[in-house]
Amino acid sequence: SEEEHYFVQSFDTIMHHYRAHLQQLNTKLPELSDINYDTGKPTTLCNYSLADETYTELLLTWNKKGLQAMPAELKANVLQFYADTKAPAVPTRCDEFWQALQELRAK
Repeated sequence: SEEEHYFVQSFDTIMHHYRAHLQQLNTKLPELSDINYDTGKPTTLCNYSLADETYTELLLTWNKKGLQAMPAELKANVLQFYADTKAPAVPTRCDEFWQALQELRAK
């Protein structure tokens, strides 16, 4: 049938493009933008609560492992994410987070 022919043709087209993209991955790694793929916006603090929670967990995990061992590219990314933040003047329940961020900034 004509519908089956179009289906097979579209599937062949998809497979052609898929193979081409896989071959590109063999020669170079993709360059992924630092954007929130759920919103399409740049990854920034207070833009998306899931990202905020993930960056906080990431920082605290590395704080326990030792911030000095954090890879330079990851450190730069975390510092960029928190670039506009300042620690509160009074102690909060987030003291562990703020201490870790201050230590990362100092290294």
